Amino acid sequence: CENTKKAVSCLFYGIPVHAYMALDLTAIADLNDVVRGVEVPVTKDLAILDPSLKEGEKIKLHGEQAQRYVRSRLTEEAQARADANNDRIERQKQYLMAFGAKALASTKKDIRLPFTLYKTVEKSMITDLSVSECVYLGTMAAKSGMKTVEIQSVPGKSVMGEKYAEFQVDDKKLYEKILDIFYVECDEK
Repeated sequence: CENTKKAVSCLFYGIPVHAYMALDLTAIADLNDVVRGVEVPVTKDLAILDPSLKEGEKIKLHGEQAQRYVRSRLTEEAQARADANNDRIERQKQYLMAFGAKALASTKKDIRLPFTLYKTVEKSMITDLSVSECVYLGTMAAKSGMKTVEIQSVPGKSVMGEKYAEFQVDDKKLYEKILDIFYVECDEK
């Protein structure tokens, strides 16, 4: 995680990364159930894994079903393409936004939820944030009136390397995005 912090900071032109959290994906089921399920429209047919995960259906995910929805690739090795992981990444973003919105709304009703979420995954995560820092961040997000979670992606494209898919960053677009997100233009005087 420390190496990732340094790498992301370097990629982001030296902007410091102040904290990290890495979560074992097996904890998705437990987190999902703490907020009593997460509703999503199924964007890719995954009925081969679960008959209720049909494309176009709106479903409330529970337990292991949420984990399958977020983690599955459904890609045969022979059909692997550089962008084969894109569908899964889009489902992960979709799920995170829905989970975040549900967690924020639930925290407004029960201020103890951030603590419960932290304790639920404590043994499945690595972080340099204390439980009190996580609880503070969660409650402040809920109190601020925040209703949704926004996810930004590094601009670029997936290409096939010699053996594996590789992601190539679009440096110009990334630079513009960083200026957009982290800086405010001021008047010159």
